Amino acid sequence: MNMLVIQGSPYEGSFSHTDAQAYAQAARRKGRTVEMIDLSQEGFDPVLRYGYAKHMEDESAPKRYQSMVA
Repeated sequence: MNMLVIQGSPYEGSFSHTDAQAYAQAARRKGRTVEMIDLSQEGFDPVLRYGYAKHMEDESAPKRYQSMVA
C-alpha cells in the first residue's frame, strides 16, 4: 500500500509534526511505501498574497503536491 503523509505545521517542534513523523515511521515498519510532504522543511508559504485575483510567482510546490495526491 502506498501512503502520502502531509505534515502541514510550519513548526518542526510541534506535536502534529512529531505525530506525522511517528505515523510515517510506523507505516514503513509495517512494509508500507510512504511519501511525505513536510511543509516545515520545504519553506512553503501558504499565504495567498493576492487572494484569487492573481497567481503566485512560483506555483511549482502546490502543483507537485497535487500530482502526489492524484
